[in-house]
Amino acid sequence: MLVKRVAIALGCALLSLAPLPANPSSAAPRSGDAVLTPTASRSGDAVLTPTASRSGDAVLTPTASRSGDAVRTSAAAGSGDAALTNAAAPPSPSPDSSPYSVTSIRPDGHVVRPGDTVRTVARLYRLRAADLRRWNRIGRHAALRPDGVLSLRTPATPLPRWASRIEPVTPADVTPTAPAPAGTAPATATPATPAGVASAAATPVGPAATGPAPKCPVTAADLRRVWVKYMDFEGAGRDGWLIVNRSIARSTQKAFATLYRRRFPIMVMQPLDVNRPGLTDRSIVTGGYECRTVAGTTHWSQHAYGLAIDVNPRQNPMIRGTYLDPPGSDPWIPRAPYRTGMIHDGGAETAFTRNGFFWGGRWHTLKDYMHFSPNDR
Repeated sequence: MLVKRVAIALGCALLSLAPLPANPSSAAPRSGDAVLTPTASRSGDAVLTPTASRSGDAVLTPTASRSGDAVRTSAAAGSGDAALTNAAAPPSPSPDSSPYSVTSIRPDGHVVRPGDTVRTVARLYRLRAADLRRWNRIGRHAALRPDGVLSLRTPATPLPRWASRIEPVTPADVTPTAPAPAGTAPATATPATPAGVASAAATPVGPAATGPAPKCPVTAADLRRVWVKYMDFEGAGRDGWLIVNRSIARSTQKAFATLYRRRFPIMVMQPLDVNRPGLTDRSIVTGGYECRTVAGTTHWSQHAYGLAIDVNPRQNPMIRGTYLDPPGSDPWIPRAPYRTGMIHDGGAETAFTRNGFFWGGRWHTLKDYMHFSPNDR
């Protein structure tokens, strides 16, 4: 009997020393499994961020932190893309798509959307609001404006102060637009331009066109070259110019000063040999005066009077039915996403419309998102 009791006691002792079954909710991750780590979101709710569980695995960073919106992630810049581009050229993923993308790199820039504040943007990227203000020279009480781009790290070279000047132009600047040289036609066919549509690749006039060169409708004395500081797609400050009618030279200065203050990026401006050496696609250039007719007609374009300005044509195309100008702008047809260089209602357009211009993005028979003019034509 005594031996039996001792055996039972020893058995109990051994059972008390045995490891308990693992709690499934706290089990260690297996190799290859993702660990969901709660992180703060814009709304204050926790976002479960998958992180790698073994060396060499990709870190999965959430790209959606507010309803229906995707946090843009850094992508390699291809032709026509920019380092500050928060999304690749194709349209943004739909809200129903996966909210994760395989990247461990923080975006270099954030395109401001309606409702964004310095505090909410800082929280989105886990930054200090004070740092965000310092990097972007934002006053403590200054409001963010849609379409601007915020730098999310210390800039290599801070943006220089705004500067601008107005110069007279020479008669050599007032010449008809020549046709594109042979061999420079786009690889894909471009649909015929509907009559009455002003095109970035509009009907040229001049010696190479049929018949004698018509005289441009304005002279050099009617025009001015306006030099402005602008921020390019890489976040660097550059000096660019455009030629406009002298009647809108001052308002043009004010509009571009506003864009610069709001950190709205411009793809490229003249002089191209300095700002984009070797560029052959002139349809992406932000500019004003061009002595040409409206495509498909014999009527002078407003550009021929120096009374129209096109801003970032590639990102803000002209759309009429199935016609698109410039060609290759298909990814920017949807206007809901906020991408680098795009102009939205209530965003960059107000820099012009509050300085005496009308915006082609509000037209009804067609949409010309790049186009600003003082006479709504």
